Amino acid sequence: MAGVKNTAADGVPPETTNDDFQLKGATVPNYHFQVRTDTHVMLSEVVDLPNAEQARIEASRRVGALLTEHAGKIWADQHWQMDVTDNVGLILFVLHLSAMRSPAASGNNPKHPTR
Repeated sequence: MAGVKNTAADGVPPETTNDDFQLKGATVPNYHFQVRTDTHVMLSEVVDLPNAEQARIEASRRVGALLTEHAGKIWADQHWQMDVTDNVGLILFVLHLSAMRSPAASGNNPKHPTR
């Protein structure tokens, strides 16, 4: 039949991308952001974003906001981690953050006392 586009078995034209679906009003993917330490989950949020690249950028922004909002707490000598997962739980991105005082900053070094 002239003018009819071939489609795959699932009814989606082979050249169609996720961006095409988003433009036609299909569901935008959910991305899960979880911030945790070795001992507990501190934050868990779900965000609708157009694609994985935007989720990666959003993860960077969120870590920056956490550092700003909790600047004093980051020095608790703990490892922090942000995991970004998709709807089925597949980990897409991980950001690690560790903060620790060196012995020189602890006040135990007689040559360099802390002020």
